Amino acid sequence: KNRNRRYKRSQFEVNFEILHTIKEGEHIKTRIMYAANLDWRNFSKYINFLMDNGFIKKNNKEKFELTELGKKLYS
Repeated sequence: KNRNRRYKRSQFEVNFEILHTIKEGEHIKTRIMYAANLDWRNFSKYINFLMDNGFIKKNNKEKFELTELGKKLYS
């Protein structure tokens, strides 16, 4: 086996990492993107999925926060 090969995260793991990052206090797009180790294209895909399914929302200051559903999924 090639041990240097990068581990490919599942969609669930990436979504969970984004929820975790927001829960821990990062609410700005670029900081969430870097914390979850995503490029812009993939970040947009995942963030849109989480918003479209009601797990996160933007507050009135354009910052991301968990919804009640997101908090339930995370816990």
